[in-house]
Amino acid sequence: MTGETVLFSWWVAASARVEEGAGAGLPVDVFDEGDRIFVVADIGGVREEDIVVDVTKDRLALSAGGYEERFREEIALPAEVNPDTLTRSYTNGVLAVSLEKMLARRPQSSNRNTTPHPIPHT
Repeated sequence: MTGETVLFSWWVAASARVEEGAGAGLPVDVFDEGDRIFVVADIGGVREEDIVVDVTKDRLALSAGGYEERFREEIALPAEVNPDTLTRSYTNGVLAVSLEKMLARRPQSSNRNTTPHPIPHT
């Protein structure tokens, strides 16, 4: 307001966070580990029983409401997952979610011969 250069405007950053919601922009990491997807989110300030995890094929939604924090975060997953395989843990404000990927079904042929054929020599 005075025209003076300010290196960091903490009051601007804080007010933007309040406008977006207290939980907006949660720190979330997504790991694609072979046949599983792992999601790790820093959501301290809420009780474990207040955390709701909803999963669809390729999206994970985290929400919680407590005395200190209220948020909803939707995360795009790098592959389709099986929602029935969800496991989660919450320790020291960090939520870890693990899901198995949906595996593409491969057609199986009943005429398939597993004996290798010799390569003819010319």
